Amino acid sequence: MKIRIKILLGYVLLAVLVVVVALVGFRATHSMGRHFDEAINRTQPVLQALQDIRFGSVALEGDVYRSVHEARALASPEVGPATDPRRGFAELDAAVTRYRGLVTAHFPHEAEDAAKIAGEIGALEDAVEKLRVGALSGAEADRALAELSGSVARVLDATEKAAAAELDEFVAYQRGVDDELAAQERMIGAVALVALLCALFAGARIAGLVARPVVALRDAARKLGGGRFDTRVAVTDDTEVGELAQAFNAMAEQLAGSMVSREYVEDIIDSVAEGIIVVDREGRVERVNHAFRALFRSTDDHVFAGRPIADYLPDSEVIEAAFSTPIARHWIETKMPAADGDVLVVALSVAGLQSTNARAGAVVLVHDITERKSNEERLSYLARYDQLTGLPNRTLLLDHLNQSLARQPWKKEHTAVLFCDLDRFKFVNDTLGHCIGDLLLQAVADRLQDCVRPGDIVARWSGDEFVVLLNDVANRCDVRPLAERLVAQLSRPVDLRGHEIFVTASVGIAISPEHGTQADELIKCADIAMFAAKAEGKNTCRFYSRDMAERSQERLQLERALRRALQEGNQLQVHYQAQKRLDGPLIGFEALVRWQHPELGLIPPAHFLPVAEEAGLMAAVDETVLRIACAQARQWQMEGTQGLRVAVNVSDHLFRRGDLPELVAALLAEFDLPPSALELELTEAVVMSDIESSIRTLHHIRDLGVDLSIDDFGTGYSSLAHLKRCPVQMLKIDRSFVNDLMTDPNDAAITEAITALAHKMNIQVIAEGVETEAQLEALRRYGCDAIQGYWLSKPIPASLLPAFLLRVGHPRAAAPETEQCEECASAA
Repeated sequence: MKIRIKILLGYVLLAVLVVVVALVGFRATHSMGRHFDEAINRTQPVLQALQDIRFGSVALEGDVYRSVHEARALASPEVGPATDPRRGFAELDAAVTRYRGLVTAHFPHEAEDAAKIAGEIGALEDAVEKLRVGALSGAEADRALAELSGSVARVLDATEKAAAAELDEFVAYQRGVDDELAAQERMIGAVALVALLCALFAGARIAGLVARPVVALRDAARKLGGGRFDTRVAVTDDTEVGELAQAFNAMAEQLAGSMVSREYVEDIIDSVAEGIIVVDREGRVERVNHAFRALFRSTDDHVFAGRPIADYLPDSEVIEAAFSTPIARHWIETKMPAADGDVLVVALSVAGLQSTNARAGAVVLVHDITERKSNEERLSYLARYDQLTGLPNRTLLLDHLNQSLARQPWKKEHTAVLFCDLDRFKFVNDTLGHCIGDLLLQAVADRLQDCVRPGDIVARWSGDEFVVLLNDVANRCDVRPLAERLVAQLSRPVDLRGHEIFVTASVGIAISPEHGTQADELIKCADIAMFAAKAEGKNTCRFYSRDMAERSQERLQLERALRRALQEGNQLQVHYQAQKRLDGPLIGFEALVRWQHPELGLIPPAHFLPVAEEAGLMAAVDETVLRIACAQARQWQMEGTQGLRVAVNVSDHLFRRGDLPELVAALLAEFDLPPSALELELTEAVVMSDIESSIRTLHHIRDLGVDLSIDDFGTGYSSLAHLKRCPVQMLKIDRSFVNDLMTDPNDAAITEAITALAHKMNIQVIAEGVETEAQLEALRRYGCDAIQGYWLSKPIPASLLPAFLLRVGHPRAAAPETEQCEECASAA
């Protein structure tokens, strides 16, 4: 009988026994197992959803607490979460939705618990939202945090009760299943025992037939594996084992005649892209592959074999460690000198050779990571240094400043911070381009470094702002000479690509511990002092003082109040100063903005317009004035007053916004005004900056029929070639020329020249600041067309305009009784 038939009969018997046992077990446990799995599949997702709700609630609470504490650490008077909790909300809502869906599908009787948990989550989110919506005071934040903690506690309590109920229900069901399973297992065990005895008997029988020839084959295979290729097995029968013995003998003969060649293994090693070094136990190189030769940049006649591995890899201790633990793989980053003198950064992978050869050492894989390490160092440099100037950036400066302040309690010296801001850098960028601006910043950085001591630090804060950190300052008075030297050095001209550039700096000084002991506090004080230096004329330095902080706070409060005034729309007012032809009627009025604050009273433009300029609110102020002026022009028309126009100043901010023609067209349509009722005044700087774009915008406005005039003419840098292309109807001679018209021949000559030039170009001329009869007569001799100034009237509130018009006799359909003002009494 063939041995495979014997084995087949044994497997058939074993299969029958297995089927019997399986049928008994399947019938007993199928139903029970199905219900048990179903209970697990229902209960487990519910428990997981509850766990997600618990973790999400606690995590959200922790994030909010951490954000609030961070805000408090920054000494902010108003606190609130620094991070947006919407992601935490989304995760909590997703977990609650998943939990309620599972309860509805599988455990309807727990719907009330699910609804309670959902309600608690809603209360939790409301508590977090209260903290997020707006900044809260400390007491309000504490109350909101307490409410948040209560909501989290209630969520945890509700989820814990729901989870306990789920577990109790599951445990009770599991206990009943376990009892039934134990009974079925006893029955299955009895059947399995009988089957096992039968299988053992059959197995022993078959083993006796197969084991002896198989053992002989095993012993022969071991000998063959040990290199004894002359091993053969005796063939004793014609069964499959006999055929296997014949096949084994044939394989041994073929193996003896077809050993793998050494050249084939060498080719495989040389094909690997990474460098490979084989080292013996004495630490000498046995061989290297082509990749390592290329990495080492060796010459063709260089001999590696027999040389110490330390000649190529100085850190060779890790290779020696691999000899004692051949199974482990060791990794190391080290430097490797190349044959041409370069030093490479390489990553080594070292593994001991698993061989019975006593000389077997280790295999080293060498990977070149020089470029990667260079990129990492570059990124680390960019994170702490300014790329343009090479100076430390804000992050590194604050690190040094914090370290200096931390050492201060143990030393007597002071730490000083100098905050430097270039005064005319934006002008350089706008006129000469950002490339020249970058070169200027580099030149400034070099000059600052030349002025300080070796231990001091110069850093670029942002844009055209630099910070100088002076460590170990013995006396406060030692700082001023250095600051003055900085100002003097920066005021010297800089020659960049043929451009001689003059730029100055304003420097603010703060000293610790006098002005603060925290880095951000010291920087803030120096910044405030720098703004004080700018306000006092620039190109100077100022020490920080308490009154500077108060003025800065007042400026901030004024900015906030101005923003509220623009939003409310009822605080900004317009006063009107008359414009009159020299020997003719009124032309109209120039609209001049005033701010009537409900508490501070009337705030002059010189006080709040610089704040609006710095805060980016000038466009909004201009738009408000333009709307009020158009409303006043409409009022004149409704009252029957004819022949007047209102002139409105337009700042660079509104002009460069890009929508001025559309805004003017919309206001003319809104108030039903003819274009002749409106005039826009622009300064030379506004018109001549980006001249091509400016001319296009001016033509769009002129196409609407609105007149244009250039204000303060003669004080800027107008180009006559560009001026002749601008569609302007009037030039306004600046008051600085009119004031000294009778005493300064130069001002008189300039005024006469401007008038003659404008008339040659068919442009009318109006003179500002006319206050005396003598000035009026001089302007009449020069041929000036119109005047504006106190000789005619001061700026008049809108409520007093009817009385003024009545006083000067301007024609109108109706003249209602109005009070007479001081300005009317002084009208010409």
